[in-house]
Amino acid sequence: MYDEIVFTVNSPGEVSTWLGPTVAAVRRLRGTEPRVSVHILPCLYASGTEADVIRRMPGVDHVVPPGESLRYILWGTIPGAWRPTGRGVLVFLGGEMFLAARLARRLGYPAVAYTHGHVVSPGAFSWIFVPREAAKARAIEKGASPERVRVVGDLMVDAAGAVQDPEERERLVAPLKLDRGGATVLILPGSRPYELRLVLPLLASAAARLAREMRDVPVQFLVALSPYITREVLARALKPRQEELDGGPAASWASESAAAALETLFQAEHGGVRAEIALETSQGPVTMVFWRGASRAAMAAADLALTIPGSNTAELAAWGVPMIVCLPLHRPEEIPLEGIAGYLDRLPLIGRRLKIKAVLQAAERARYVALPNQVAGEVIVPELRSRRLLPEDVAEEAKRLLSDPARLRAMASRLAQAMGPQGAAERVAREAFALLQK
Repeated sequence: MYDEIVFTVNSPGEVSTWLGPTVAAVRRLRGTEPRVSVHILPCLYASGTEADVIRRMPGVDHVVPPGESLRYILWGTIPGAWRPTGRGVLVFLGGEMFLAARLARRLGYPAVAYTHGHVVSPGAFSWIFVPREAAKARAIEKGASPERVRVVGDLMVDAAGAVQDPEERERLVAPLKLDRGGATVLILPGSRPYELRLVLPLLASAAARLAREMRDVPVQFLVALSPYITREVLARALKPRQEELDGGPAASWASESAAAALETLFQAEHGGVRAEIALETSQGPVTMVFWRGASRAAMAAADLALTIPGSNTAELAAWGVPMIVCLPLHRPEEIPLEGIAGYLDRLPLIGRRLKIKAVLQAAERARYVALPNQVAGEVIVPELRSRRLLPEDVAEEAKRLLSDPARLRAMASRLAQAMGPQGAAERVAREAFALLQK
């Protein structure tokens, strides 16, 4: 019998869209047993608040932060609040796979992995789960044995939890207290401090421009805040220093009342709070509803989304929400990269220039940055990438989409088809249980 499932994760996308639905599936299938422990592996993509978010996740018993996890993996130093049970399974859901393989060996647990095709130390894992056939082919190319790779579906679709029933969707939207008479544009500015600081001013300015130009169609703007964003990070993003923006479009407080709205947003630890904040941007004033709560409510309300690349593009696709994916590159040294390239900026003198070059080359090589475009192998949603991405560019693309309802409907249908059905989380949980019971 098993006593423990140990998950490994690293950054916001994996925590929210891989770990969340899988832990929920474990609890649906087995109630309060087995014990669920989460090891957070060190990661350049991390926001720094992953441990706090996971501790609030229903069904998680223990969380081991990155530093403690690494010390245990390398030297066997047992974290203060967690002890291995001696019987269990490790489920890789993010981080460096070679560290997860070493953790499994340290624990003496069999291991399984979920990946989009990237594989390291394939022999350490009894099963490698992938979302679709293309990912299976990539995993096999990386050295995984074909008989050990199983297609289980996309965990991000499970995380989205999309519903189609109109009445249920309206129940989800009700707490947002929106005017349902016009178009709702959802803004997703990221889950890491640098993303919010660099992206929110751009998208707020685009919203101001769009509001001014869409005179015939009332447009309201909803900013969905990631649970990884703190009050301090949001305050800094709403009133950034010009040197941080380096020529990007600035957004600042429009009035003293915005400070009170900010306090309202963070008055409840678990979210479920809205506040209207008026901003003065490079394109004029705009008032936006900020929401700290379930992302499902925001996605159910959206007619169009303005977002950056990431797992949120997959969730939006599962909901059938048309989107514009923006990748501003005016501060490329702030963007993390995988592997050794992510540490280039730490080199003295030439590090910053090397990091900028590496990021720009990676952006140029990437055929698509939006996950639904990657899955489909074609452009379903527009992608805007530039070192000088302007609010006007984003607003003009949004105006074209909002003015073409037929194109929006076709995009929504194509997005939902591309991502596939729900059910991956339960398949991963069942396979892990089956392995333990052998």
